[in-house]
Amino acid sequence: MKKSIYLFLSAIILMSFSVPSDNWVTFKSKKANYKIDFPKKPEIKEKQGKRSLTVKAKSIDEHYRYSLIATVAKNEYKGTKELTGKLYEIFIEKLGGKVEEKSTFKVDSFEGISAKIKSDKGASTFYRIIIIKNIIYQFTIISGTDYAPQEIQTKFFGSFNLLKK
Repeated sequence: MKKSIYLFLSAIILMSFSVPSDNWVTFKSKKANYKIDFPKKPEIKEKQGKRSLTVKAKSIDEHYRYSLIATVAKNEYKGTKELTGKLYEIFIEKLGGKVEEKSTFKVDSFEGISAKIKSDKGASTFYRIIIIKNIIYQFTIISGTDYAPQEIQTKFFGSFNLLKK
């Protein structure tokens, strides 16, 4: 009987570490026209350039580093599918390593690229990039070792929504 109780309590403790908290914080950027959930209040940095505004939001919990970088241009991008592909290739080249999975995803009618990458240094990265009109969105979940479980990916990537103008 004692053994059953210990097993039950152990299972509950393990589940509490693997299940994302429902206490995630929603961050909204009116300048970059989105909202997304982070596990903790994100650190926000904005940089205004001559041609664009960059809004960086990042949050770190005990296991992963989450970030969303939005680059807001003054004009709408042309040839977004090709540009998305080029920016994806640049990211992979800078990161170094091996793409283990690559797919596409959609936000409204816009298509982006999603990838699972193991860097040369052993870091595990989920990366997404999408261009919506005049904004480039780049998302990452990074771990020093194993990939974030599907539940974490869904919680972060799935919480991304465009603000209604």
